[in-house]
Amino acid sequence: MSIKSSKKRVLINRFWKKINSIKKSIFKTYFKKVILSIKNKDKKKSLVNFCIFQSISDRLASRNILSLNKVSRYKSNLIKLINNIN
Repeated sequence: MSIKSSKKRVLINRFWKKINSIKKSIFKTYFKKVILSIKNKDKKKSLVNFCIFQSISDRLASRNILSLNKVSRYKSNLIKLINNIN
């Protein structure tokens, strides 16, 4: 790797990998928050957390950090669980 542009690409790719992993971590955190509020049978709190989760996940899907199908699957499963809360 003696080409200067290839060295620069490696550095830039490392940088974006860190940024994307941070964003995925936020996605997982809000997913866990929604699951926790569902387990506590708190419908209002789970809907609020779901709205935040939905905006984060849609943003990540539009930027190709997560696949659209994965995001859709997560949202669909969560909304089913929320609707089953009495």
